[in-house]
Amino acid sequence: MRNLALVILVIWIIGLWSVFVVIQQQPFLKENNLAGYLFGGLASIFTLAVACGIGLKMLGDPQPSATILTGALALGLAIIGMLTLLLAALGLLYSHTIWLMVIVLGIVGRRGILRAFRFGLKSLPSNIGLVDASLAGAIGFGLAICLINCLAPVTANDALVYHFNLPKVYLQAHHLGRLPFNVYANMPHNGEVLYTAVYAMAGESGAKIFYFLLIAATGLAIYGAARSYGTTAAIAVTSAFVVQPLIIDHRIVGNVDILLALFTLTTVVLLQMGDFVGPFRRFGIVGIMLGFMLGMKYTSLGIVAGIVVSAFLIDKLKRKHLVLSLLVAFLIFLPWLIKNQIYVDNPFYPMLEKAFNGLNWEEIQTQQLVRWQRSMGMGRSLTDYLALPFNIFVRGKPGLNYTRFDGTLSPILLIVLPLVFLRRKRHIYSTLIIAGIGFVFWALTSQQLRFLMPVLVLMALAGASGLENLSLQFGKKALSGFLVAIFAIEISSLILPNQYGNPIASSAFCDRLPVVMGLETRQKYLARTLQPYEIFKYIDSNIKPGEPILLIWENRTYYLNHPHFADSFFEASTLMRLVSSSSGVNDLTRRIKAMGFRYALVNNLLGQAFSRYYEPGSVNLLKKVITERMRPVRSLNKLTLYEISNEGY
Repeated sequence: MRNLALVILVIWIIGLWSVFVVIQQQPFLKENNLAGYLFGGLASIFTLAVACGIGLKMLGDPQPSATILTGALALGLAIIGMLTLLLAALGLLYSHTIWLMVIVLGIVGRRGILRAFRFGLKSLPSNIGLVDASLAGAIGFGLAICLINCLAPVTANDALVYHFNLPKVYLQAHHLGRLPFNVYANMPHNGEVLYTAVYAMAGESGAKIFYFLLIAATGLAIYGAARSYGTTAAIAVTSAFVVQPLIIDHRIVGNVDILLALFTLTTVVLLQMGDFVGPFRRFGIVGIMLGFMLGMKYTSLGIVAGIVVSAFLIDKLKRKHLVLSLLVAFLIFLPWLIKNQIYVDNPFYPMLEKAFNGLNWEEIQTQQLVRWQRSMGMGRSLTDYLALPFNIFVRGKPGLNYTRFDGTLSPILLIVLPLVFLRRKRHIYSTLIIAGIGFVFWALTSQQLRFLMPVLVLMALAGASGLENLSLQFGKKALSGFLVAIFAIEISSLILPNQYGNPIASSAFCDRLPVVMGLETRQKYLARTLQPYEIFKYIDSNIKPGEPILLIWENRTYYLNHPHFADSFFEASTLMRLVSSSSGVNDLTRRIKAMGFRYALVNNLLGQAFSRYYEPGSVNLLKKVITERMRPVRSLNKLTLYEISNEGY
């Protein structure tokens, strides 16, 4: 107990000291180096510990268990996220205010933090066998690769467009700042608000380590929820999730899907645990979780609908409890609807455009967006839908314009799933119904593989029941043999060549570990891995600070430190709507200049790829304006910076 108290005391000292460090903006927090990693790790762990403590306080300080602690963690993260959103609404989004908020929450939840540490130390598995140790080793190997991918400078497209870009904009504005033309900026962003909190505390390094810890926490949540089916089964399904190529893919670092997966699992488990905190508090808490999930991204609607349907039809919950949860969920989601109404005159932006007629968006762009989203995957016929379970686990590939789901999964969870039906368990069927509704929603909408993470965690939980069934029906030797096969699949998915031709492990250790260890500079790494990085640095060094830049066919603006307009995606371009509504070269040039631009940056390579989505007349008009009314200033890596003139050059 004394050792635990000492650990907590050290954490508080670090937290208090950090307030002054962050206020002074010490330069070591701004770059990726050992000091930045250490500080970022401590700040992220501190945040998660506080979340767990305040979550336990909200739950009424029940007796800790693995499932209760993971539920408390998710609930505490929701509390931190909502309070950060409140600070943003008040214009108080500063490093010192975030630190003060987290420290106050930690003081309130100090008892829960101590109990969580104590329980965690007591719950470490002991006397595990060779198979269990091998699977645990696979988890460790996968997490090591994931950590390297997270610590490397950010190059994931979505993080550069908005997942990490929005926190940067929010903190610069000290409120929910705007990103013109960026449609993503006016969608719900509870996940990005959490990144903003950690970013404010410890910079980019903190946010990246926080993402890594979310993956680890999700793995622990799976292990804790599956522990009732036996330690071996719990370790096996945890490894089946954590070691998935999709989970440790460096191209999705910073995305919020892993956070949604954590909330999905903990919400489902809390619903199935019974009235351990009293029905009204329990369903109020479930409502907070559901509302926070809706506030992460629109695609969470499928999983939320699955949870509600399962709770009503399978778990036979009382209608008043379900209504309470939905009412609380709506209230938690409401701030984003209000924010969108204020910013763009459409609470559900960019959807339902016919009803609300929002700003900087038209119904035809909604149609283009939906058409693009539905083009992802491997077809939309009945046969294609029936083949989806096989295709996503066996035929998925990164890239290829999303035609193969833009990701890779090993087939372990699909192999384990049929074992669930060896013995009937009502609560597992409830879990499968939620996963099934979530899967159907995914199949009918955007078939990006990372959007399936909430379904995958539920498959892992059900898979643990299946492994227990296998052991009961055929004996422990059969289970051990099955797990050896799982181990072989997991390791091969990491060390054998993937669709790019490079093994996941060697790609991380050879390509990204040198920059993590300081053997390659951050600037050199970004220059060779991120196409627009060098031209962004040229702009920052040679264009007057504060001068806005119009970006054409480029939107990965995280490393650009100038005001800018950039489309969030090119398949439903706001800029191209401006072009198509212009009468000619003079009109389009006048409208661009009227928006305050003297400079435009054009990505010639991406322009060739995406201009095919639009009418040739509009594309040619844009090209004429570039050639006749813009003077080239600098070209690097197939991007050209232009100066715009009304009269031409």
